[in-house]
Amino acid sequence: MLRSFLLAGMGLLAACAFGCSDGRPKFVPVSGRVLVDGKPVANLMVTFQPMQTEKNKDPGPGSAGVTDAEGRFTLKVSSQQYSGTGAVVGKHKVRIGTVLPGEGQATDPSIGSPDDAPLAGKELIPPQYNQDTILTFEVPPGGTDQANFEIYIRTRKP
Repeated sequence: MLRSFLLAGMGLLAACAFGCSDGRPKFVPVSGRVLVDGKPVANLMVTFQPMQTEKNKDPGPGSAGVTDAEGRFTLKVSSQQYSGTGAVVGKHKVRIGTVLPGEGQATDPSIGSPDDAPLAGKELIPPQYNQDTILTFEVPPGGTDQANFEIYIRTRKP
């Protein structure tokens, strides 16, 4: 009986060594580029919100980044509980919108307009890309630098 108990305990320890974590979500590096009507746009807020699944009801915090003059962004965890760069692994709803006055600097003073250009006071991106988003992205376990989005406001790509 003692031998069975020890074997079961060793099996549990081995399983934990391969699958247990400290309960913290795993963040991986995520960056990409946003083009609007085929052109890069600075000062767009890109947010990733992990989606719940049947197996994972609490997938972790969202992440956000602001595009530079080339339309490039790098996500940072947007949570008071966690800090760092990247996003949690899995499927995310993606929102892209104009950085409004007070945004960007409020979450991280190191991001925002690289040339201190005035920020827009009105949302310029249509609702299907932000509040009523149709965009999703699957963050792979190793992270990615290819979280690229092309959105259209004025023209429709054939």
